[in-house]
Amino acid sequence: MFNIYSLKFKIVSILLASMAVLLVCQALFIGPQLKATHLEHSLKMQTALSDQIANELERSFQQAIKELEELAESSGIVSPDTAINDSTIAMMDNITPFFNYYFMMDKQGHWLSFPTRPQLIG
Repeated sequence: MFNIYSLKFKIVSILLASMAVLLVCQALFIGPQLKATHLEHSLKMQTALSDQIANELERSFQQAIKELEELAESSGIVSPDTAINDSTIAMMDNITPFFNYYFMMDKQGHWLSFPTRPQLIG
C-alpha cells in the first residue's frame, strides 16, 4: 500500500504537516488579527462619518439660527403695523426652501399675524 520509507510518502507527509500547521496558525492567529484590524478600521470610519455628520448638522443649525435672528430683527417684523407684518411674513414663507410657515404671537399666546390663516388672529 504505502511505503513509509519512500521519498514520495515523505514529501506528501511534510506537505500535509505544513498545511496543518498553516491551518492552525490561520485559525488561531491570523484570522482573529484580521478580524480585529477590520473592526478597528470600521470603528475609525464610523467615527469619522459620525463626526462629519455632527459637524454638518451643527453648521446647518448655526446658519438657521443666524438667519432666524436676522429675520427677527428686520424692520418688517418689529413694526407695529399688521399689514407690514403680514407682507413680511408672507415673503418669508415664499423664500424658505423648507416646509415651514411663519407667524407672530405675543407673550400671552395671542396671534398677531398669520397671513395664511387670518381667522386665527386675535
